[in-house]
Amino acid sequence: MADVTDMLTPLVTVTSVSRNKNPTVAADEAAWGAEQVRAALRDWRPALGSVAWKVRPVASQPPRRDESIPDTTYFAVEQFTAMHQL
Repeated sequence: MADVTDMLTPLVTVTSVSRNKNPTVAADEAAWGAEQVRAALRDWRPALGSVAWKVRPVASQPPRRDESIPDTTYFAVEQFTAMHQL
């Protein structure tokens, strides 16, 4: 009988938000935040469980305006998986 290994692959979502009266500046700032997240997580491995793999990007959303907020607010979203073995 083979050993059973428990694997977890949580989804990590990071939202970069900017409020600025100038919509171009707000969009650029949200994009900059998303770029910083991607750079920080590139080649990073979480310290979870006995074995962890590099974080893998799975989805990205460019900056867009959040119409539900009265101030000029833009947000960008990045999603990653962080697979690890228990």
